[in-house]
Amino acid sequence: MASAGLVLLSAGEKAFIEDGVAQNFRADGRQCGDARDFTVETRVVSNTNGSARVQADGTNVLVGVKLVTIEPDEATPDLGKVVFMVDCSAGASPAFINRGGDDVARALESALKRLADTPGALDLKSLCIIPGKRAWQLHVDTVVLECAGGNLFDCCGLAVRAALGCTEINKTEVVADETGEPIDFEVLEEATLLDVQHFPVLVSLFQIGRLHVVDPSSHEEACARGHMLVAVNRDGRVCSVHKGGRGGVTPGVLVEMLRLARETGIAVVDALDRKLANLTHPGP
Repeated sequence: MASAGLVLLSAGEKAFIEDGVAQNFRADGRQCGDARDFTVETRVVSNTNGSARVQADGTNVLVGVKLVTIEPDEATPDLGKVVFMVDCSAGASPAFINRGGDDVARALESALKRLADTPGALDLKSLCIIPGKRAWQLHVDTVVLECAGGNLFDCCGLAVRAALGCTEINKTEVVADETGEPIDFEVLEEATLLDVQHFPVLVSLFQIGRLHVVDPSSHEEACARGHMLVAVNRDGRVCSVHKGGRGGVTPGVLVEMLRLARETGIAVVDALDRKLANLTHPGP
């Protein structure tokens, strides 16, 4: 999850990493519960309604959001939609060459969709234009530019939240016929920002020995027995949990992993919001 391909380690290298984790000290100087620092830029792609770029160590992710109008589903006539597409560029990692990144891209799309499907994550009703007739659909396109350091899933979650947070939704004016029935709409120049206050981020946890670490390096992943991908919002609410890897997780370990995920998620969202608040842009 952190890198495109699995790193092969000797028994001595694995023992070194496992011993360090047991002492709450990792090879890069972090403690087990520390996520890596990251940088974020927004409005970096001019032909989108919102965009962001997140970099953490050697991982670089770009997200663009574009709006199109659709006919809403019959089951949800007053709701807009969000769809995700991920492209793991062949230049991002040797493991992505010859369609090697397809499985990673599909896994990322599923993880990001779980974020958007979280109740209350996005106000999909605000994307409705004419109930049962027209609504906005958000196309969230993620491109992995480089994958050689920071955890890929965590970076994508941050970049998507940042891009959605600066996405401008144009206001509309409904046009009605003589009976008052809405028949069309006009797109106005005035726009509002999409509310992502409750949109969660992804927190990756890997079990190494009897302990677990967040935001693992590729070397730490190679030592792990199993991993868990947890979606957490700014309030510390666990929105989804996805278990992977070999081996089970005991109830006691699960409780501890979720506790650490909540603490990390709150800290990461706070760091992201502070970084975004410090950004200035010349345009609207």
